[in-house]
Amino acid sequence: MTHESKTISYLNIEINDKTITEMDDINIVIQLPVDEINTISYKYGCTAERPLVNIILGIIFIGSGLHSLPSIYYWFTEGGTITEFDFVIPMLSVLGLWLISTVVISRHYLHVFTVNDSRKLILRGDVVRDELDCFLTQIYDAIKIEVTDTI
Repeated sequence: MTHESKTISYLNIEINDKTITEMDDINIVIQLPVDEINTISYKYGCTAERPLVNIILGIIFIGSGLHSLPSIYYWFTEGGTITEFDFVIPMLSVLGLWLISTVVISRHYLHVFTVNDSRKLILRGDVVRDELDCFLTQIYDAIKIEVTDTI
């Protein structure tokens, strides 16, 4: 007789009796073994794992990206030579803005505490409270870990 694993899912989070997984379309972003999970909390807020590092790196990337903009401006207005490096460096500003946005923009997530670590599984999409409550109940039924709702 085979044991079938029942999978429950809500938005981009999938849970079966072995793993809890955050998906991005069809790609796995984070997959955690259920037997290593201590607690799970449902939260709304900053989803960055290390917010201070994200802010510092974001500011550095934005500053270095903006630093090469005057040379591009002078190249357009006065001519001369310019390297590919001068065109690529401003793209760091985009990376810096994204890093800062992970700290500033609040999102719904499951904060999963394991034996060695804690991870934030982001709920991507529109969270409907009734559906979410049903999902949180299903999590307990599937893996016998109660989800603490902190909202």
